[in-house]
Amino acid sequence: MGNDFTFRVVGERRFVEVVDAWVGHTWPMPVEEAVALCMGFGWEQSPQNPRVFTSDAIPDEASSFFTHVRGFVNMFKMPVTDIADEGSWDRAAVEARAVFERFAGLLGDHYGVAPALEVEDDGGSRSAEFFLPNGVYLNLGANQGSVSLVLYSPDEARFLREERERQSLGMPAVDS
Repeated sequence: MGNDFTFRVVGERRFVEVVDAWVGHTWPMPVEEAVALCMGFGWEQSPQNPRVFTSDAIPDEASSFFTHVRGFVNMFKMPVTDIADEGSWDRAAVEARAVFERFAGLLGDHYGVAPALEVEDDGGSRSAEFFLPNGVYLNLGANQGSVSLVLYSPDEARFLREERERQSLGMPAVDS
């Protein structure tokens, strides 16, 4: 086996287009508008779950989704790469790291903010967090087998920040 594994990666322009559409949308975002946004990207909606869609990185299966609270979106997740088979993780890890670094730099440059936190663990997983001026929180994450982006609504981002602050003070977590 050679080191010839290659991810399918969302194009940088398309990535910025999709992220900008979510970041720049008026918040709070009703579920119906999130569905329209995903459909507008040309993604196919899952017949089993109306909040799950295909994506550019994985166009042949349901791979992006959003969650909501009381009819308003609180989180959206999309893959930046397809997912490597577990047997390819050793070879894919180097490429996943390179894709992660490239897209973390792209987010920072595009939005003019440095990551609020960058974390790497011993297992090769890493993440970079971006808190944007409009309150949206982006988390770019990678492991040996894939890279993905999670976007949190301003309300959810505020809750997550408060939760992190509570935990740093040794206070118990609060359910959302």
